[in-house]
Amino acid sequence: MPKISQDYMPELRDLEEEFAVKPVNESYSAEHFGNASLELKGPLVWMRIVRDRGQVFIDMARPDSEWVDVGGSLEALGLHPRPGEVLSLPEYVKALRSGGSKVLGSLPPV
Repeated sequence: MPKISQDYMPELRDLEEEFAVKPVNESYSAEHFGNASLELKGPLVWMRIVRDRGQVFIDMARPDSEWVDVGGSLEALGLHPRPGEVLSLPEYVKALRSGGSKVLGSLPPV
């Protein structure tokens, strides 16, 4: 499996456009099932994408605040297309593009 930035270029462009975030840190381990992480930061929100044994998870936070699981936030807001299931990165991005302002509004303040 390639790095997240190589595997999901179109989705990362969508996140950059929607949330004004840019990649700042990336790690990848071919020895550990292709596990990887990518941090994106912007003036209003930070995002962390983690791939663990093929599953992808996204966390969001306001700058210098605590991380919040995007899947849980989408479920709590009624925006998760398949509650209880882990989504693919393209599915997360689609849900965030349609309900991102609600997810941002649900993040704890700084």
